[in-house]
Amino acid sequence: MAKPLPFVVQPRLEPVETRVGSEESGQFVIQRRGYLNVAEKSFVQEALRGDDAPAALARTVADIARKEGKQPAEVFADMQGMESESAESQYLVAYQSELAEHGAALSAYTERAKLIQATCLLMQRHDPSWGVEDTLALHPDIIEGLHRLYEDEDARCVDELLAATAKKASPVQEEEGKE
Repeated sequence: MAKPLPFVVQPRLEPVETRVGSEESGQFVIQRRGYLNVAEKSFVQEALRGDDAPAALARTVADIARKEGKQPAEVFADMQGMESESAESQYLVAYQSELAEHGAALSAYTERAKLIQATCLLMQRHDPSWGVEDTLALHPDIIEGLHRLYEDEDARCVDELLAATAKKASPVQEEEGKE
């Protein structure tokens, strides 16, 4: 447990319990803080370090953009249109196998990131002895829910915390409204 700080102004929002999972997978509660602490961010960054999939795709897109006289953002947008076979993305057909290879690597990277993020949250907020093997045994709905929680916390999404804070403050207001 962290040592308390001598706050002059107390933090406005307190952690709340949030449900993760589905009726199919089962549900459990885990703490939502509204942020990731340094240990959580470092754990995920360190675990994903060395995986070159996103950078390799970006390099390939930059190379294609240079060869085709386009901006990398245009190439990325056209890659989205490739599936619908739009006329704007026809030049990408020549790069299709290379892009498919990068797409598969990026998909594997994304799945690895989800597992690492889920493991991190369970290790930091539930059980310090939790490991990747434990996460691998979980239902996909739980892993997906933990991934979404991680992404929300990373984005500092505090909607649920604000709602819980408002709910704590509202019983007096509700009582006054009943009279």
